[in-house]
Amino acid sequence: MNSIYRIVNFVLIVNIIYSIILKKNVEGNKWLAVRPNSSEYIHTLLFPNSIFKYKFRGNDTNGLFTLFEAEYLDDGPGKHIHTREDELFHIIDGHVQFFVDGKQFCGSTGDYVYVPRHVSQAIRIQNIDKRAKPVRIQILLTPSGLEGFLDEIEPLYYNGQDNLTLQNDIADKLELLI
Repeated sequence: MNSIYRIVNFVLIVNIIYSIILKKNVEGNKWLAVRPNSSEYIHTLLFPNSIFKYKFRGNDTNGLFTLFEAEYLDDGPGKHIHTREDELFHIIDGHVQFFVDGKQFCGSTGDYVYVPRHVSQAIRIQNIDKRAKPVRIQILLTPSGLEGFLDEIEPLYYNGQDNLTLQNDIADKLELLI
């Protein structure tokens, strides 16, 4: 199996994180539970027809990971490289074409795809009828930190600013290569 496209049978970990949705906060010795419909929503200009739902932010996990669900009606992220985060995708519903390190992989409902840091990646949503229900992908990033980028560019969406230079400056600050 090609290590770049390792489809990780991470069922135990993802079930612990998503289905059970319990984790121990090491600093406060507290548990945190997140119900399926109790998420923080965020919109960004990068994906105007998409919604991100945070399940766990880095401040919930002492920086260990960020977990969110993305709903895409059309194409997802173009070619980019994470310099700090490894990324695990779990396709909850739909079909997704992954472009990783110059190769392609088509994934569908139930598949897991792992992309290590420093590897180029892009996602194309396989939604032939754009009016169809969105493709849903659960994304686990470790360590946390990418939510800082999404948080900083979210106001641009609501202010109607399409400022690619500002978005790139924010990405540079957070060491995300777009």
